[in-house]
Amino acid sequence: MKMTPRKDKKYYYDWSDKVVYRILKNKTYMGKIVKRKSTKKSHLQKKREFISIRDRETIDNCHPAIISEKLFNEANDKLLKLKRKEKNDYCGLFSGLVICGECGRVMTACRRNDRKNIQYYFSCTKVAERKHCPNRTIADSKLRSIVSGILKEIIDDYVDEDDIVNKATKNLIKSERPNLKISNLKDDIELHNTNIRNLYLKKTKGEITLEQFLEGKKNETLLKEASEKLLKETLESKNENIRKSDIVEKYKHFLNGDEFMNIALRDLVDKIIIYKDNTVKISFKFGLGKPKKIKLF
Repeated sequence: MKMTPRKDKKYYYDWSDKVVYRILKNKTYMGKIVKRKSTKKSHLQKKREFISIRDRETIDNCHPAIISEKLFNEANDKLLKLKRKEKNDYCGLFSGLVICGECGRVMTACRRNDRKNIQYYFSCTKVAERKHCPNRTIADSKLRSIVSGILKEIIDDYVDEDDIVNKATKNLIKSERPNLKISNLKDDIELHNTNIRNLYLKKTKGEITLEQFLEGKKNETLLKEASEKLLKETLESKNENIRKSDIVEKYKHFLNGDEFMNIALRDLVDKIIIYKDNTVKISFKFGLGKPKKIKLF
């Protein structure tokens, strides 16, 4: 099918997202024609009233259809669930996951400037019959606090912390091979002791000067002390209880950090639905428990 370009109409050559959106919403491809886009109540009315797309009357079977009505409806249903382009450069965790419970559209991330701080919030930007969606807005920080608490509860229910810590401790000690490291350090310390004894013998026989003896002894002593310090640290790290306490601390730090939030949110959360009655519903993937409903206040 060849389109005839009109004067000063660039979209015939530049297929932007707006042009594709108009094509997906155009019922002409189903063989239908729209009767009118505006109307007048009487001939005395000067200005015509705009008819919204949902209220326009169409005439069926006016020309051969390119696509079926079923395919058209499926495409438009997916269009409603697509992630909307976020305003104000929002690149947070909840982009595309927050759904309006009133109209089913993806809520848009907006921002407001509070002195020097930038605060993000989610709002439904749907406009129907020149009226905005009645749903409430919710702050990104508030949503993060709610979801983080629920994900931690799920982790506590499904994950055995003691089992993870024990396995991680054993694998860590095994991978570090401390016995081999301890044996090598002991050999290094014995070698430095031998070198110091040899320096004493050479000084006694007059093979080296006093300055050479003192300099050599100083170097060997420093190397020996460094090996002894490393040996002490290795022996302490071999202690399973000490390593276990370190891993527990790192595990708790991981659960409270952004890295855990990034992984758990994308892997476990399917969608977050916001209702105007101050209720938040969180649905999970893989049948991971029933959806959680929370009353904000």
